[in-house]
Amino acid sequence: NNFDGHDFIKEAYEKGARLFLISDKSKWPKNLRAKYFVLPEEKLKSLYFDICHFVYKTQEIFKNVKVIGITGTNGKTTTSFSLYYILKDFEKVGLIGTEEYILDKEHIPSFRTTPPLDYLLFLFKKAYEKNIKYIIMEVSSHALDQKRVYKIPFYISAFTNLSQDHLDYHKTLENYFISKLKIFFQTQKYGLINPYNFYSDLIKNFEKIYPCKILKLPLYKDKKILKIDKDIIKLNTNLIGDYNLENVAFAAFMAYLLKVDKDIIEEKIKNLKIPGRLEKVYKNIFIDYAHTPEGLKKVVLTLKNSFKNKKILVLFGAGGNRDKYKRPMMLKEIKNLADKIILTMDNPRNEDDILILLDILKAEGNLTSIEKNKIYDTLKNKGIYNFSPKITLIRFRDKAIKYAIENFKDYIILLAGKGNENYIEIQGKRYPFSDKEEVLKWV
Repeated sequence: NNFDGHDFIKEAYEKGARLFLISDKSKWPKNLRAKYFVLPEEKLKSLYFDICHFVYKTQEIFKNVKVIGITGTNGKTTTSFSLYYILKDFEKVGLIGTEEYILDKEHIPSFRTTPPLDYLLFLFKKAYEKNIKYIIMEVSSHALDQKRVYKIPFYISAFTNLSQDHLDYHKTLENYFISKLKIFFQTQKYGLINPYNFYSDLIKNFEKIYPCKILKLPLYKDKKILKIDKDIIKLNTNLIGDYNLENVAFAAFMAYLLKVDKDIIEEKIKNLKIPGRLEKVYKNIFIDYAHTPEGLKKVVLTLKNSFKNKKILVLFGAGGNRDKYKRPMMLKEIKNLADKIILTMDNPRNEDDILILLDILKAEGNLTSIEKNKIYDTLKNKGIYNFSPKITLIRFRDKAIKYAIENFKDYIILLAGKGNENYIEIQGKRYPFSDKEEVLKWV
């Protein structure tokens, strides 16, 4: 979205390219002697994707490597890591997702939850060369809509849940849902859905149009067991939270469908470690990646239920150049659950970080221009603004974390939004930053 490929024609020519496929004849450089064909943009994309599959010989790859795809608003990382953790001691396994790309013992930094198709197929080729049997991957709605998983055959797929997110891109919740559904049209064997999510019944009602069999998670007894035919899998896990039982159940069910013994599944899920997902970094301090209204609410409720005699402090912000509609909804969802709220920076990207905080404050009603200007100027000059006894705005995240730790020692502190990320993105540049490391500076 930030570049026009036509601008690189001369550079490609200088590097040896002599045949070009373009979508706009008017952008062909003058006096450049090379052959070119003009195609509609969508056809051009599909042709490029087909060429990628041809170059990487994916027909041979997918005969030997089974791909498991996981989509959903929340829970993709926890589900994929849980399945990876179950399988990794028995098979060669790959993992592609938000945290990192793992190919057996090789770890590659992740730059996108679901990378572009050409790079994705490059990873699949490496997996094939390493004799990896399973690739577990997070599949984002953007990836499904932009064909980043074009013609990738998922052996099993899972749709964890759906709630508001990415409406800056999809515009409506309906479009967002339709994008997620595309994963089932590429699934060969089983498509798993969550019986506790409203959208699952809609998926089940149209299961005849999919090439795969749609299965609901067979959860029973307060989500504590999976009952599959005559087999029962007990979901005794160290992960806290009702929603995490659903994520672990998805992983356990997929492992069972991959013929892993149920006793092994039960043993492996007892001690799961999911980086940045309700991860305890100090005795009273947790970090979590929750960055949607529903996700944040679930994490806060989990902490309240786990620490009934403790007050809860929630520190969060909202990412720039992302869904603006969810910003006030996040505050609205937790205002009556948290005892103290600190609003702060979270990857503002190319937006004004203070204006993002003002967007979140819309949950408190419409502020006058005078009030907005006062908050803006105070944050710009002093870095902190006490909006109310419950809500404090602290512009810079490192200072916000220090403030929370020093002033609320008896609270359970949740640092939400960034999880295990090791950077903060400001004006297109990523600077080293870690919630976990900031905590360890001040405890």
